[in-house]
Amino acid sequence: MRKEPVMPRRTAHKRPPSSPLWLTLIGIGLILIGLYLGLKLGRQSRISAEFEPGSPQDVYQQALRAGQPMLVFFHSTDCHSCMVMMERVAEVYPSYAAKVVLVDVIVSEWRNRPLMEQFGLRAIPTMVFIDRTGKATTMVGPIEVEQLIAAFEALSTE
Repeated sequence: MRKEPVMPRRTAHKRPPSSPLWLTLIGIGLILIGLYLGLKLGRQSRISAEFEPGSPQDVYQQALRAGQPMLVFFHSTDCHSCMVMMERVAEVYPSYAAKVVLVDVIVSEWRNRPLMEQFGLRAIPTMVFIDRTGKATTMVGPIEVEQLIAAFEALSTE
């Protein structure tokens, strides 16, 4: 008895049952909509950040218009010298809070970039003491408590 050769079966290529085409298309559509909205909203927040009430830029502008003396304090929350200065400012500033405005500028926050560019920030911590006339005195790096007190005294007695 002669056996006929067995031919391989032809099978149609099927998609895995777990990912129907319509679900994939909906997923891609949702991702594209999310990206579009994220980019659009991101642009709007960057533009409006300069005018955000209570932002360092806003506090600086208000103090400048009012002719108030101020300390513009540029720092980071993760550099050692900055943390030392944050402690010193926190220790000394309350005594001068009624006379001197503190503009607290964290350099890692993108909304603070306009102030950093305006003052030509090169290193942190940087403290810019601005008197009532707008004259600025800049101190870069950590300073002693006595120097900080002297700078606040000079601003508060004018």
